[in-house]
Amino acid sequence: MDKRSLTERDICTKFITPALRNAGWDEMLQIRSPQTTGADVGRWGGYGGEDPDMAPDQRAEDGRSLCFDTPPLVADLEILGAPAVHLRLSADRPVANLAVRLCEVSPDGVSALITYGLLNLSHRDSHEFPAALVPGKAYEVRVALNHVARRVPRRHRLRVALATAYWPIAWPAPEDATLSISTADSRLVLPTRPPQASDASLRPFEPPAAPPPVAYRAIREGRGWRTVSTDLGSGRQTVVLGKDYGAGEIIDLGIEDDAVIVETYEILPDDPLSARGRIEARAGFASAGVRCRIETVTEIASTRTIFDLTCRIDAYENDKRIFSRRFDKTIPRNFM
Repeated sequence: MDKRSLTERDICTKFITPALRNAGWDEMLQIRSPQTTGADVGRWGGYGGEDPDMAPDQRAEDGRSLCFDTPPLVADLEILGAPAVHLRLSADRPVANLAVRLCEVSPDGVSALITYGLLNLSHRDSHEFPAALVPGKAYEVRVALNHVARRVPRRHRLRVALATAYWPIAWPAPEDATLSISTADSRLVLPTRPPQASDASLRPFEPPAAPPPVAYRAIREGRGWRTVSTDLGSGRQTVVLGKDYGAGEIIDLGIEDDAVIVETYEILPDDPLSARGRIEARAGFASAGVRCRIETVTEIASTRTIFDLTCRIDAYENDKRIFSRRFDKTIPRNFM
């Protein structure tokens, strides 16, 4: 993990201040992350709660990234809005991904994810008209991070972490790219909201409004799971995201329901074309002695030029298959 310090007053402007630049900190730093980077960043679109959707300690992810730290803050810092990172960089491949994380590092070293942003660098000017990178050419790019409201306590630090992979949230680029970052021409812009005296008189939120729950008899309790495993021989990493919605009966209607979905993602650390995704889902209903269910399987892989997509859907009535369809499709990558 490569850390470069910031002065506190430059949190919102430069990675490297003019004084440090004159002292030899005008550097070109490189990063090529393992393709397994991103497994510890939580689930895209997760709901939190009792399911393991949220991001754990980021220190393992930080070790796969190029990191820039502030000194400990001398006062609380309130972030409100969408942070952005402006970078001057070059790549050695025509298509490359960039993932930017903003983390809060506590005095005991725990690195907590605040927010993140992703950019396919071939989309640096437009999503409508992507264009290949010229290897070795320098570009000015801006990466917007997701909106966030966060108070970072004094004595904690901020960390900006740059990586070239974010699996399985982002599909990898066709080739394993290395990025070169100019420290002198890169900066973090932080939207902040200083505390105000009027904050103490703000009306608190009202309790959420919700209809009364329906009468429901649980047959199987639901649960969520997230596992990350690595084959130490091949290095292949497998991420499994599961959600069992449980099974039960809506008593007033006499209708039973049952649903489970499992997502499995695999990749090798040094081969972006080894990426595989598989989603299996089942949803069923029962009423008046008739049981129906639908089962689907969706698989995706890629080459340098195309995505391979395979989908299957089967419908059952009282365990007899009454409908089945499968289709295979290839989709041009088109700078993806």
